[in-house]
Amino acid sequence: MLVSSLNERCLRIKRKHQTYFIRTSLDKPVSSLKASLVEAIRNSSANDMKLFKSKDESALLIDETLLTENGIKDDDVLFLVLRDGNDWESIDIVESE
Repeated sequence: MLVSSLNERCLRIKRKHQTYFIRTSLDKPVSSLKASLVEAIRNSSANDMKLFKSKDESALLIDETLLTENGIKDDDVLFLVLRDGNDWESIDIVESE
């Protein structure tokens, strides 16, 4: 049986055609959220991930900052890109029809 803390919230993380639903406490750092994503994705490390608050690539979430410091709330959608060799993917979300 899965028991979650009362202060945990659900965030949606989008990458290309995928959406990850991650339960986390909003008073944790961005790096903690990335660690949860590593468990979900498995073929990536946290160092090979960047999270953004919006599709605008200037909205990068810094690992050491708390989710609440970035204005992240329950049920927010964040955007994930992965390192592709020496470069980074662009934010490219494929919306379903």
